[in-house]
Amino acid sequence: MKKLLIFALVFIVSMSALSAHEGQIGISFAPQWSWITYSPDEDIPLNETTAPDLLLTLDGANYFGRNGGGFGIEYGLGVAFPADSQDEFGPGFVFRAGIGYRFEFSRLFGLSLGFGLNGAYLSGSYSLINSTETVSTFMLGLYGKIAADLTLIDCIRINLGIAVGGPVYNLNTFSMPSVNISGSTNIKGVYVAPFIGVSFVY
Repeated sequence: MKKLLIFALVFIVSMSALSAHEGQIGISFAPQWSWITYSPDEDIPLNETTAPDLLLTLDGANYFGRNGGGFGIEYGLGVAFPADSQDEFGPGFVFRAGIGYRFEFSRLFGLSLGFGLNGAYLSGSYSLINSTETVSTFMLGLYGKIAADLTLIDCIRINLGIAVGGPVYNLNTFSMPSVNISGSTNIKGVYVAPFIGVSFVY
């Protein structure tokens, strides 16, 4: 009985600590530059430096410490617009999920760090001699980011920072009227994405 009471007390204290949290949700805009090396046939590596893609995402975070700081989770979901007009890919779907930590120096100013998994799905098509080929690619990668934030009137937060990451997995699919081929590509590289966002704090 005594052990049960101690367990219940610890549980209540833990839940109380977790309930003292702060969250934010908003939108972010980021140009993303990528430097990628890939080997479609595993013998001839190809280097590609892309024009900056433009990312528009719905971002959120929840921190489980007191006073708006501490460890937490972060997430994002949005659209990537290829900036290169010659790119056969159209707007794509992007996402991320990770863990974060926020230092709150005051109710006005804070600094956050994040690390996690991100990904993208892109598709497009182009015409060949007698048919149209559809190409899609699914990518997973790791990212890290740092951001400073300014909180106004206790509920509006401006975030300014930079994210850096790189791919760890890539799956390509090529579809033609009579052929459907899928396969992974040996891909590595890095991307850099400075970002600015506005969030509602709750």
